[in-house]
Amino acid sequence: MGLASIWVRSGTSPPIGSWAAIVPLGVIVGFYDFEIVLFIVARLLGGKGSFGTQAYVQSLFYAPLAILQQVVVVTPTLARPLFALLAVCSLIPTTTSLKAAHGYSMLRAVLTWRPPLF
Repeated sequence: MGLASIWVRSGTSPPIGSWAAIVPLGVIVGFYDFEIVLFIVARLLGGKGSFGTQAYVQSLFYAPLAILQQVVVVTPTLARPLFALLAVCSLIPTTTSLKAAHGYSMLRAVLTWRPPLF
């Protein structure tokens, strides 16, 4: 079941079709949802890049990362810590790709993805 096993109990039947079809679709939709949010914040911070450029640069590391996460998730006892470690480590290429796509400083790139503090 891969990535779905983090949020869904073992043996849970899929709402439609099969998990093999639902999970990749969720990864793709999640990628573009995240890219839209990043693009809006990047523009608010003065980014000059286009959505297509940003999505392309991000996809260069996101696709291999998504596959690696699928492999890590099926590791019995270390799945959640390794998944969290991969998520944190993915912030480095996220930052550098935002910096490259929008032509702004490292600080603005970090401010683009960091959650707002209330």
